[in-house]
Amino acid sequence: MFQYDNLRQNDEVQLGIWKDDQDESYLRNLSVYATVRPQDLKFLEGQRISDLLRVWNLPEVKSSCDEGLKKNYDLKEHELQVKSFYIDPRIAPCFRYRVRYIGSSECLFDGEARRLESIGLGYARRLVFSGDSLNHNDCYFWTDSCPNGFAFCIEAVKEGEEFVVYDSSNQIVGEVIVQAIVQPEIEQETKVESDGTVVKMVFVRLGCAVKYYHGCSRGLVDVHQPQEIDIIEGVAEVAKPRGQKEGFARCITNVHLKRIGPCSFLKEA
Repeated sequence: MFQYDNLRQNDEVQLGIWKDDQDESYLRNLSVYATVRPQDLKFLEGQRISDLLRVWNLPEVKSSCDEGLKKNYDLKEHELQVKSFYIDPRIAPCFRYRVRYIGSSECLFDGEARRLESIGLGYARRLVFSGDSLNHNDCYFWTDSCPNGFAFCIEAVKEGEEFVVYDSSNQIVGEVIVQAIVQPEIEQETKVESDGTVVKMVFVRLGCAVKYYHGCSRGLVDVHQPQEIDIIEGVAEVAKPRGQKEGFARCITNVHLKRIGPCSFLKEA
Protein backbone atom coordinates (compact mmCIF):
# COMPACT_ATOMS: atom_id res chain seq x y z
CA MET A 1 0.00 0.00 0.00
CA PHE A 2 2.82 2.33 0.83
CA GLN A 3 4.47 1.65 -2.53
CA TYR A 4 1.19 2.29 -4.39
CA ASP A 5 0.64 5.65 -2.65
CA ASN A 6 4.22 6.63 -3.27
CA LEU A 7 3.92 5.75 -6.99
CA ARG A 8 0.64 7.64 -7.25
CA GLN A 9 2.25 10.71 -5.75
CA ASN A 10 5.13 10.51 -8.23
CA ASP A 11 2.68 10.13 -11.13
CA GLU A 12 0.89 13.28 -10.03
CA VAL A 13 4.15 15.18 -10.03
CA GLN A 14 5.00 13.91 -13.53
CA LEU A 15 1.57 14.88 -14.85
CA GLY A 16 2.01 18.40 -13.55
CA ILE A 17 -0.94 18.38 -11.15
CA TRP A 18 0.93 18.23 -7.87
CA LYS A 19 0.11 21.62 -6.32
CA ASP A 20 3.47 22.01 -4.62
CA ASP A 21 5.56 21.23 -7.70
CA GLN A 22 7.79 24.31 -7.97
CA ASP A 23 9.62 23.08 -11.08
CA GLU A 24 6.38 22.84 -13.06
CA SER A 25 5.40 26.38 -12.05
CA TYR A 26 8.82 27.64 -13.02
CA LEU A 27 8.53 26.12 -16.51
CA ARG A 28 5.10 27.71 -17.00
CA ASN A 29 6.49 31.11 -16.04
CA LEU A 30 9.23 30.80 -18.63
CA SER A 31 6.84 30.11 -21.50
CA VAL A 32 5.39 33.11 -23.38
CA TYR A 33 2.70 30.76 -24.65
CA ALA A 34 1.43 29.83 -21.16
CA THR A 35 -2.31 30.15 -20.60
CA VAL A 36 -4.14 31.17 -17.44
CA ARG A 37 -5.48 28.10 -15.60
CA PRO A 38 -8.00 27.91 -12.72
CA GLN A 39 -5.08 27.52 -10.31
CA ASP A 40 -3.66 30.83 -11.59
CA LEU A 41 -6.97 32.61 -11.04
CA LYS A 42 -7.02 31.41 -7.42
CA PHE A 43 -3.48 32.69 -7.06
CA LEU A 44 -4.60 36.06 -8.44
CA GLU A 45 -7.47 36.63 -6.00
CA GLY A 46 -7.57 40.35 -5.33
CA GLN A 47 -4.92 41.00 -8.03
CA ARG A 48 -4.92 41.86 -11.73
CA ILE A 49 -3.78 39.84 -14.73
CA SER A 50 -0.90 42.30 -15.12
CA ASP A 51 0.46 40.98 -11.81
CA LEU A 52 0.78 37.54 -13.37
CA LEU A 53 2.57 39.02 -16.38
CA ARG A 54 4.97 40.72 -13.99
CA VAL A 55 5.83 37.30 -12.57
CA TRP A 56 6.70 36.13 -16.10
CA ASN A 57 9.12 39.06 -16.39
CA LEU A 58 8.54 39.37 -20.16
CA PRO A 59 10.28 42.74 -20.70
CA GLU A 60 13.67 41.31 -19.75
CA VAL A 61 13.15 38.29 -22.00
CA LYS A 62 12.15 40.55 -24.88
CA SER A 63 15.18 42.79 -24.45
CA SER A 64 17.66 39.93 -24.46
CA CYS A 65 16.01 38.49 -27.58
CA ASP A 66 16.32 41.83 -29.36
CA GLU A 67 20.06 42.02 -28.77
CA GLY A 68 20.52 38.51 -30.07
CA LEU A 69 18.49 39.23 -33.20
CA LYS A 70 20.49 42.34 -33.99
CA LYS A 71 23.73 40.34 -33.87
CA ASN A 72 22.45 37.29 -35.72
CA TYR A 73 20.53 38.99 -38.49
CA ASP A 74 22.57 42.15 -38.97
CA LEU A 75 19.82 44.67 -38.24
CA LYS A 76 21.21 48.00 -39.44
CA GLU A 77 21.47 51.11 -37.29
CA HIS A 78 18.62 52.93 -39.04
CA GLU A 79 16.24 49.96 -39.01
CA LEU A 80 13.50 49.12 -36.50
CA GLN A 81 12.67 45.50 -35.74
CA VAL A 82 9.42 43.56 -36.04
CA LYS A 83 9.38 39.85 -35.21
CA SER A 84 6.70 37.49 -33.87
CA PHE A 85 5.07 39.27 -30.90
CA TYR A 86 7.61 42.14 -30.81
CA ILE A 87 7.14 45.48 -32.58
CA ASP A 88 9.65 48.26 -31.97
CA PRO A 89 7.74 50.89 -29.95
CA ARG A 90 9.00 53.66 -32.28
CA ILE A 91 6.95 52.23 -35.16
CA ALA A 92 3.64 54.11 -35.38
CA PRO A 93 0.69 54.35 -37.79
CA CYS A 94 0.40 57.39 -40.10
CA PHE A 95 4.14 57.43 -40.89
CA ARG A 96 5.83 56.02 -44.00
CA TYR A 97 8.15 53.02 -43.76
CA ARG A 98 10.22 50.94 -46.13
CA VAL A 99 10.16 47.26 -45.06
CA ARG A 100 12.84 44.62 -45.62
CA TYR A 101 12.95 40.93 -44.81
CA ILE A 102 15.64 40.46 -42.14
CA GLY A 103 18.35 38.14 -43.44
CA SER A 104 17.70 39.21 -47.03
CA SER A 105 18.09 42.27 -49.26
CA GLU A 106 14.54 41.78 -50.58
CA CYS A 107 12.02 44.47 -49.66
CA LEU A 108 8.25 44.36 -49.49
CA PHE A 109 6.07 46.45 -51.83
CA ASP A 110 8.85 46.56 -54.45
CA GLY A 111 11.04 48.62 -52.12
CA GLU A 112 8.54 51.49 -51.96
CA ALA A 113 7.93 53.27 -48.68
CA ARG A 114 4.25 53.16 -47.71
CA ARG A 115 2.16 54.72 -44.96
CA LEU A 116 1.44 52.37 -42.08
CA GLU A 117 -2.33 52.49 -41.58
CA SER A 118 -2.91 50.19 -38.61
CA ILE A 119 -1.35 47.71 -36.20
CA GLY A 120 -3.67 44.86 -35.27
CA LEU A 121 -4.17 43.24 -31.88
CA GLY A 122 -3.21 39.79 -30.65
CA TYR A 123 -0.06 37.69 -30.74
CA ALA A 124 0.64 37.79 -34.49
CA ARG A 125 -0.34 41.36 -35.33
CA ARG A 126 -1.61 42.36 -38.74
CA LEU A 127 0.23 45.38 -40.18
CA VAL A 128 -1.76 47.20 -42.87
CA PHE A 129 -0.16 49.74 -45.23
CA SER A 130 -1.66 52.16 -47.74
CA GLY A 131 -2.55 50.36 -50.95
CA ASP A 132 -3.05 51.27 -54.59
CA SER A 133 -6.78 50.58 -54.52
CA LEU A 134 -9.46 51.70 -52.08
CA ASN A 135 -11.64 48.68 -52.82
CA HIS A 136 -9.01 45.96 -52.38
CA ASN A 137 -5.90 46.56 -50.31
CA ASP A 138 -3.41 43.69 -50.36
CA CYS A 139 -0.58 45.65 -48.72
CA TYR A 140 -0.49 43.86 -45.37
CA PHE A 141 1.28 41.05 -43.53
CA TRP A 142 1.44 39.44 -40.09
CA THR A 143 4.36 39.98 -37.74
CA ASP A 144 5.12 36.25 -37.56
CA SER A 145 4.87 35.54 -41.31
CA CYS A 146 8.69 35.70 -41.71
CA PRO A 147 10.79 33.58 -39.30
CA ASN A 148 13.63 36.11 -39.16
CA GLY A 149 11.34 39.12 -38.85
CA PHE A 150 11.15 42.45 -40.65
CA ALA A 151 13.30 45.61 -40.68
CA PHE A 152 11.46 48.96 -40.87
CA CYS A 153 13.10 52.16 -42.09
CA ILE A 154 11.21 55.43 -41.73
CA GLU A 155 10.90 57.78 -44.71
CA ALA A 156 10.85 61.36 -43.47
CA VAL A 157 11.59 63.24 -46.69
CA LYS A 158 10.85 62.17 -50.27
CA GLU A 159 12.61 63.04 -53.50
CA GLY A 160 10.94 65.99 -55.20
CA GLU A 161 9.78 67.71 -52.01
CA GLU A 162 10.21 71.50 -51.93
CA PHE A 163 11.10 73.74 -49.01
CA VAL A 164 11.69 77.46 -48.44
CA VAL A 165 15.11 78.44 -47.05
CA TYR A 166 15.30 80.70 -43.98
CA ASP A 167 18.62 82.11 -42.84
CA SER A 168 19.75 82.59 -39.23
CA SER A 169 17.92 85.98 -39.14
CA ASN A 170 14.66 84.24 -40.09
CA GLN A 171 14.68 85.88 -43.54
CA ILE A 172 13.61 83.99 -46.67
CA VAL A 173 16.64 83.68 -48.92
CA GLY A 174 15.77 80.90 -51.37
CA GLU A 175 14.14 77.56 -52.05
CA VAL A 176 15.30 73.97 -52.35
CA ILE A 177 14.14 70.83 -54.10
CA VAL A 178 15.21 67.45 -52.70
CA GLN A 179 17.03 65.59 -55.48
CA ALA A 180 18.23 62.48 -53.64
CA ILE A 181 18.27 60.72 -50.28
CA VAL A 182 22.01 60.27 -49.76
CA GLN A 183 21.83 57.87 -46.82
CA PRO A 184 19.08 56.11 -44.84
CA GLU A 185 17.17 58.35 -42.46
CA ILE A 186 17.58 57.64 -38.75
CA GLU A 187 14.85 58.34 -36.19
CA GLN A 188 16.21 60.08 -33.11
CA GLU A 189 13.19 60.70 -30.89
CA THR A 190 9.41 61.08 -30.77
CA LYS A 191 7.49 63.74 -28.89
CA VAL A 192 3.87 64.81 -28.49
CA GLU A 193 3.08 68.53 -28.53
CA SER A 194 0.44 70.23 -26.41
CA ASP A 195 -2.14 70.17 -29.23
CA GLY A 196 -1.73 66.41 -29.69
CA THR A 197 0.57 66.58 -32.71
CA VAL A 198 2.99 63.63 -32.83
CA VAL A 199 6.44 64.69 -34.04
CA LYS A 200 9.29 62.39 -35.00
CA MET A 201 12.81 63.86 -35.17
CA VAL A 202 14.71 62.16 -37.98
CA PHE A 203 18.32 62.70 -39.03
CA VAL A 204 18.58 63.13 -42.81
CA ARG A 205 21.36 63.56 -45.38
CA LEU A 206 20.05 64.89 -48.68
CA GLY A 207 21.17 66.08 -52.08
CA CYS A 208 19.33 69.36 -52.72
CA ALA A 209 19.03 71.78 -55.64
CA VAL A 210 19.20 75.30 -54.15
CA LYS A 211 17.87 78.51 -55.76
CA TYR A 212 18.75 81.76 -54.01
CA TYR A 213 16.53 84.86 -54.15
CA HIS A 214 18.05 88.12 -55.38
CA GLY A 215 18.64 90.61 -52.58
CA CYS A 216 16.49 88.56 -50.18
CA SER A 217 13.39 89.73 -52.05
CA ARG A 218 11.05 86.78 -52.07
CA GLY A 219 10.03 85.47 -55.47
CA LEU A 220 12.94 87.05 -57.43
CA VAL A 221 15.44 84.35 -58.28
CA ASP A 222 19.03 85.45 -58.84
CA VAL A 223 19.41 84.72 -62.57
CA HIS A 224 23.15 85.37 -62.42
CA GLN A 225 23.64 82.62 -59.89
CA PRO A 226 23.20 79.12 -61.36
CA GLN A 227 21.30 76.50 -59.42
CA GLU A 228 23.57 74.87 -56.86
CA ILE A 229 23.57 71.26 -55.74
CA ASP A 230 24.43 70.87 -52.06
CA ILE A 231 24.71 67.81 -49.83
CA ILE A 232 23.10 68.85 -46.59
CA GLU A 233 22.59 67.27 -43.19
CA GLY A 234 19.87 68.17 -40.74
CA VAL A 235 17.03 67.01 -38.52
CA ALA A 236 13.65 66.64 -40.20
CA GLU A 237 10.56 67.17 -38.06
CA VAL A 238 7.89 64.77 -39.31
CA ALA A 239 4.58 65.93 -37.82
CA LYS A 240 1.24 64.10 -37.63
CA PRO A 241 -1.42 66.54 -36.35
CA ARG A 242 -4.42 65.19 -34.48
CA GLY A 243 -7.12 64.05 -36.90
CA GLN A 244 -4.84 63.71 -39.93
CA LYS A 245 -4.04 60.35 -41.52
CA GLU A 246 -0.44 60.95 -42.58
CA GLY A 247 2.62 62.67 -41.19
CA PHE A 248 4.66 65.13 -43.26
CA ALA A 249 8.06 66.81 -43.01
CA ARG A 250 7.17 70.31 -41.87
CA CYS A 251 10.77 71.51 -41.59
CA ILE A 252 14.45 70.55 -41.57
CA THR A 253 16.57 72.26 -38.93
CA ASN A 254 20.29 72.45 -38.11
CA VAL A 255 21.19 72.84 -41.79
CA HIS A 256 24.36 74.51 -43.08
CA LEU A 257 24.63 75.84 -46.64
CA LYS A 258 27.96 76.92 -48.12
CA ARG A 259 26.67 80.29 -49.29
CA ILE A 260 24.64 81.49 -46.28
CA GLY A 261 25.80 79.29 -43.39
CA PRO A 262 23.32 78.13 -40.70
CA CYS A 263 19.75 77.98 -41.93
CA SER A 264 16.54 75.92 -41.89
CA PHE A 265 14.10 74.56 -44.47
CA LEU A 266 10.36 75.08 -43.96
CA LYS A 267 7.47 73.51 -45.83
CA GLU A 268 5.10 76.01 -47.39
CA ALA A 269 1.52 75.82 -46.09
